[in-house]
This record gives sequence, C-alpha cells and structure tokens, in this order.
Amino acid sequence: MPSALFLATKTEAIHLPLKDFVVQMKTVPGMKKITEEEVLAPEFIITQGLRFAFDIRHPFRALKGAFLELLSFVNVAKGGKAPLWISAPAETLSRQLLDLPKADGSTGGRRTIPLEFEKRVKAAYEVAKKRLESDAIISDAYFLYTPSQIMFATLWLADQPLTEFYLSTKVNTGTKSLGGKPKILATIKDCAMLLKEYASQSGTLYEEAVAIDKKLHLCRNPEKLDLVKLNAAQKRDAGEEGKLDDKVAKKRKLEREQNTKDGDDLFGPDLSKAKEKE
Repeated sequence: MPSALFLATKTEAIHLPLKDFVVQMKTVPGMKKITEEEVLAPEFIITQGLRFAFDIRHPFRALKGAFLELLSFVNVAKGGKAPLWISAPAETLSRQLLDLPKADGSTGGRRTIPLEFEKRVKAAYEVAKKRLESDAIISDAYFLYTPSQIMFATLWLADQPLTEFYLSTKVNTGTKSLGGKPKILATIKDCAMLLKEYASQSGTLYEEAVAIDKKLHLCRNPEKLDLVKLNAAQKRDAGEEGKLDDKVAKKRKLEREQNTKDGDDLFGPDLSKAKEKE
C-alpha cells in the first residue's frame, strides 16, 4: 500500500521526496517502523501489474470534475462570468436552480440559491465519494459499467434531482446516437440499483474478503514474501549477501561484449578510439 501510494503521488504531479514521504507515513497507525527500502521494493512489481498504465480513468476523477462544474453553476448564479461550456444565460440558470426539487424529491419554498446550492453540491459530492470508496469497489459495477456511468450512479443515489439537472446540461434530449437522455438515465439507474444492492451486503462481503485474504496469503510466491531482500538481490545481479553469482556476471559480461561488437559491425567503431589507433 505505501509503495502504491508513493507511485500515485508521482502520477498525480504532487510528488514528494522519498524521505519526506516516509516521514509522513510514520504518522499513520501501524506504519511507525516503515523504511525507505520497504516503500521502494514493490514498485517494479506494481508497475508490471499495471502494465505501466499509470493514467487510469476512474470514477473518482469524473466525480471531482462533476463537483467543480456544479460549483461553476453557483458562480454563474452569483453573477460571475460563465465558462464557455455553459450556454444558458445566468438568469435562466438561476431560475432552473430555484425550481429544482430538494434531494428527497420534495418541492419546498424558494430559497437563496448560491449559498444553499453550494452546500447541496458539497453534500452530494461527499455521499457519492463514500459510495465509490465502498459499494462500487465490492460490487460488479467496474465489470459492467464505464467510470462515468458509475460516477453518475453514485451522484444519482446522493441527490437524484441534482444529478438529472446536471445530466440535462451535458446531454441533448434529442441525441439519437446515444439513445438520448432517457436511455443514458436508464443505464445510470441500473448501475445505481446494483450499488444499492451491494450496500446492503457490505458487512457479509467484508467478512468474506478477510477470509479470502488469509487463504491468498498462504498461496503467495515465497520468493516474493521479502520484497526488500528480493529487490536488493536483483540490484546485485542476483547476488546473495553481497556475493556476485559468477555465472550471472559472466553471462551478462558476454552479452555486453556481444552487443558492443554488433554495434561496431553495424556502425563502425567509436571514432575517438579509431583515431587513437591511427
């Protein structure tokens, strides 16, 4: 986990020096004895497992984008400058927000939109985020739906009227190539029902996951149980305790010499060395 988190800081452009990262990790319960070597050791195994695809599209990124766009509606309602992607006039947008039903579907009295709508957006964001961190992970949603559909499903469960309003600003009701808004909304609802179904089973599924994890621990490759030692051995050309394996060293030396020879045969020797011989 610490190694995966360290890789994440690099890919999200908020990279911390390893020394500073370890200092921060030591403040986490259960991580007081973590070392720099323990953070670095699993890096290559993780990157291989990801097939070096670090820019992974996931619902969390989509949710953050939706949150920022919804907040931009607040800014327009306050009289701020509308982004290029918002075509509706400020007055029209404010009226739509005023007429928007509450999260529970009720239609209360009119209220001060900028402040109330901002609180509503933040509340919906937090609820949707929690569902992504729990229900979406233990369900089959990632196998059946796209990241954007999963994001909209969690947002729809958090605040249905708000989500349908937001979707109406993104999808034209006459869009035939996508089946129109009704078809897209139906897919979102199906995904939402799947997440809701798994939410009721979260306790049982967690217990099953713990039991499976214990079984998997016994099935792990014994060579990879100590990743720090394995990583150090690989850096020493598979040597043990600082002793270089003669067979491996000889093989790699012959490979380097052959590569150099092949390069000389194709492009000719290094010009500086050829001049020295003359």
